[in-house]
Amino acid sequence: MGRALYGSVTTESQVITGATLLSGMFRDAVEKEPGYLHAMSRWAGCMSARGYRYQDPYAAYDFLYNKVHASGPGRAVMRLEISTAVADSQCAATAGLVAGIARAQAQVLSHLDRHFYGDVLRDVAAIEAALRKARVLAPGSVRQQP
Repeated sequence: MGRALYGSVTTESQVITGATLLSGMFRDAVEKEPGYLHAMSRWAGCMSARGYRYQDPYAAYDFLYNKVHASGPGRAVMRLEISTAVADSQCAATAGLVAGIARAQAQVLSHLDRHFYGDVLRDVAAIEAALRKARVLAPGSVRQQP
């Protein structure tokens, strides 16, 4: 099906793996931005003051996920999950976490080079072409955007 939609298996692979790689590259670049690091540090400090020792929200999520799957969703785990979520929400607001991440993302986007944009545009064009072909090959299976 890759050849029918994308013209070649190579293009299909580039689009699928390219999007994943580009997303990872963007995330990695954002996570190195001073604004991101500052917001995460403020969040972690706020959480620490409340008795939670996580370096970032992802670490909190991972800890709770593993806790639930290791011991099951008992009352103690549920209380921990709720108290952590409340502290996370309060600390995210106090630290300006969402705004800090958004500023870091904007900073990274402002410095992307033309090569990166070219890769993204190539993938978007291949996806659009594949959608057009899919609509012909399997009418009604791919919804049109309004």
